[in-house]
Amino acid sequence: MKKKYDQATRERVLAARRQGKTLNEIVAETGVSRTTVKLWLTMAAEKKGEGIRIQKRYTEDERKAILAEYAENSSLTEICAKYHIKKDTLLKWKRQNAAFTTWIQTNMKTDPKKAELVALYRAGTPVQALCVKFGVCKSTAYNWIQLLSPIKRPSCERIISPDQFYRLEREIKTLWTENEIIHRSGILLCVPLGEKIEMIDRLKTDFSVHLLCKALGVLKSTYYHRKLRSPIKKQHEIQDDIMRPLIKQVFDESKERFGSNKIRIVLRQKGYTISRDRVSRLMKEMNLVCKPMRLRFIVKPNWKDEDNPDKVQRNFETEAPNLIWVSDISLVYVKNYLYSIVVIIDLYARMVVACDVAKNARASLIIRLFDSAFDKRQRPSGLKFHSDQGVQYTSNSFRKHLCDLGVQQSLSNPGMPWDNAVSEAFFASLKREELSHKYYNSPEQLKRDVADYVDFYNNVRPHENLGMLTPREKERQFELKKR
Repeated sequence: MKKKYDQATRERVLAARRQGKTLNEIVAETGVSRTTVKLWLTMAAEKKGEGIRIQKRYTEDERKAILAEYAENSSLTEICAKYHIKKDTLLKWKRQNAAFTTWIQTNMKTDPKKAELVALYRAGTPVQALCVKFGVCKSTAYNWIQLLSPIKRPSCERIISPDQFYRLEREIKTLWTENEIIHRSGILLCVPLGEKIEMIDRLKTDFSVHLLCKALGVLKSTYYHRKLRSPIKKQHEIQDDIMRPLIKQVFDESKERFGSNKIRIVLRQKGYTISRDRVSRLMKEMNLVCKPMRLRFIVKPNWKDEDNPDKVQRNFETEAPNLIWVSDISLVYVKNYLYSIVVIIDLYARMVVACDVAKNARASLIIRLFDSAFDKRQRPSGLKFHSDQGVQYTSNSFRKHLCDLGVQQSLSNPGMPWDNAVSEAFFASLKREELSHKYYNSPEQLKRDVADYVDFYNNVRPHENLGMLTPREKERQFELKKR
């Protein structure tokens, strides 16, 4: 139960403070707790007429007088007890008073007693005999000797005091220790706070917690709050713990192909609401990086086919399936040989309707692949077939075959891959997400990976142009509307 004090006790406390007594003396004299005394003094200090100060404040002249008395003959403990100040405070005054060091050196050198003591000490007289002769204690004698023994740098004429030398030595030691901590920890200052806390726990047997926190840029209060109080996780941290394994699962299922945006779409389809920035942040924390794309080169021919102009004109949107198909060929190394990948895509849903791998991409391969797709899609009428001006697509056999089937041929302009952007985009995704990260030793391995990716592309991978639907879902929606 909280103890109650009367008004008389409070007046006794304020009166003792007016007399210049310290907090410890007031607590011992009145029996009031230290917290209550501080509270009363704070309330009284806010009233300027009370004449109460929470801490005694010495003027500049008072400080100089205390420092002079300390330099004469008194010990540090005696001065602090006499004036009710801390040792750190007195040493701080000594450092802040820049003129004090010069003043003390000048006055001590003019004092014959002190100068004689130091001269005898340098001549070889023991300190104990000097103390008996001059009537001073050992600490005072050593203090005079230290202050009268300046340090001169051999490389220049500058003279520094022992106190300055000690502070420089201590600063260098601190910097060396901080450098050693950073070297042994092997982490950067930009790493998450949790990793810094773990490193402090690992190294605190070799270094102090104060130096570890200073070197790694962590507040001591933050460290002790984490270690001693075990704070409860916040709501967003709990949600992050839930989303991390889900993001990792989607990333692994896509074989490291999906970035933050596609992972967000897949999670939304599964019923989880999360922003793209949050997915990106969690992926960065888990070091999940999607596959980059290699450089590729574009060959620009210098001729143009006038008989089959571009009938698509970069309009890659159609109202129904099987109106426009696009096709292209890309080359991949298998050991030291180039193999061709041929693809045919329906523009409506970006569905890959046919794909094949061969060592030589002749016109016969294109014809065979087109026939398989044409029969698979139930031989649609009014179909346009768009491609670049490769020799396979401009050969007489392939042109005649399209004409016999009633299919209109469309060729993109030379040196313009944007005219066939859908096919180019497919191969860019295929190489970025699958082929660029492997070296193939057999065509069977290449065929297997291409077939797996085509299945992934048609049934799993969402497309931005399709409203984040897969090609299979897009065509399924069209069939439902048609019914």
